[in-house]
Amino acid sequence: MDKKFGIKHVVAMGIGTALFVVLTNVQIPVGFIPNTALQTRAAVLAFFSAIFGPVVGGAIGLIGHALGDAVFYGSVWWSWVFPDAVFGIIVGLFAAKYKVKEGSSACSISYRLLQTHWHGFWLLRFWTS
Repeated sequence: MDKKFGIKHVVAMGIGTALFVVLTNVQIPVGFIPNTALQTRAAVLAFFSAIFGPVVGGAIGLIGHALGDAVFYGSVWWSWVFPDAVFGIIVGLFAAKYKVKEGSSACSISYRLLQTHWHGFWLLRFWTS
């Protein structure tokens, strides 16, 4: 992660947000859990957060989710928007701390475990409510 925040970070926020919004309706149903689907936009958020850092990840999660909800569902569900922003920030911080961008396999495995646990936590939290 670079220490400076420059034009490439702003462009990454724009591209990441656009992809996040476009992928809002792309869902893969999970057959064994009713009314549950995996969303591919989470992968876009994790990728941009790991490459460009927590600020870009948080902005993509916040702006992208808010715009996606507004465009496709008519209203914004802030209880889902903020966790996506926090997820982007956490993934960006984790990637910076463990230098995931440099490609260590041990860090890569830890990174994937973090992603899986975070999504599982939110899935169970909202599925059981």
